[in-house]
Amino acid sequence: MSKRMTSLPSERPLRFVKPDYYQLLQEQMKDQHLHLFDIQAVVIKNGEEMSISLRYGEEFASERSLTMNADAEQVGQAEELNEFFRNTVEECKKKIIADYYQFMKSREV
Repeated sequence: MSKRMTSLPSERPLRFVKPDYYQLLQEQMKDQHLHLFDIQAVVIKNGEEMSISLRYGEEFASERSLTMNADAEQVGQAEELNEFFRNTVEECKKKIIADYYQFMKSREV
């Protein structure tokens, strides 16, 4: 058995682990006119903490993560989560636009 399989907790889709967080992410994406398939949202739970990772861009190569207490109802964490989603969705939109222009430029040759 490889070390990777034994040491890393498994990723699970955000929409199954925390549907209310996924709904918040969907709202942020809708505001920026992005589709649900533009971002992969996963969660890794590790004891009392969870790490939310959002992947986007060409082949989902760009990634931003937020580690927080699994109970985000604590004071300040809900706003931190909302800000994380907002900033990541804006970065995703910029990355998609940049990838598009790079693709179009490469076709001009």
